[in-house]
Amino acid sequence: MKAARDANDREEMLSAIRVNWRLWTIIQAELLDPQCSVPMDVRTNVLSLAQFIDKHSVEVIGKPSPKQLDVLISINRELAGGLFTLPRPQSQETGQTDRTQDEGGRRPPVEQIAQTGSGFAEETSAGSSVRIST
Repeated sequence: MKAARDANDREEMLSAIRVNWRLWTIIQAELLDPQCSVPMDVRTNVLSLAQFIDKHSVEVIGKPSPKQLDVLISINRELAGGLFTLPRPQSQETGQTDRTQDEGGRRPPVEQIAQTGSGFAEETSAGSSVRIST
């Protein structure tokens, strides 16, 4: 989506949005499967986010613009950054853990959305607001 946004090509943007929308549809289907082992609170939060993705995707398809892709790009990056975890390596010299990671072993997100003091990241677009737990 970023490449399509940067190219400012309507057809590329529409194609990227459709692929992203398919990906989120697959995520929704997996989370709604009765055999899904993801904890219910996480499922609920991601499904709520998917509902926003659905709504925003329809709006963007109706009137594609590079600026409107920013919200979808940010959500995808934040979600991917939250899922990317590594074990916290210990320094061989001091025995201390690597401070470039948080307590969960995650590296900082690829791209930050404006932080609020409530432990949530917020992004607004065309009057919509998305809150992603961080």
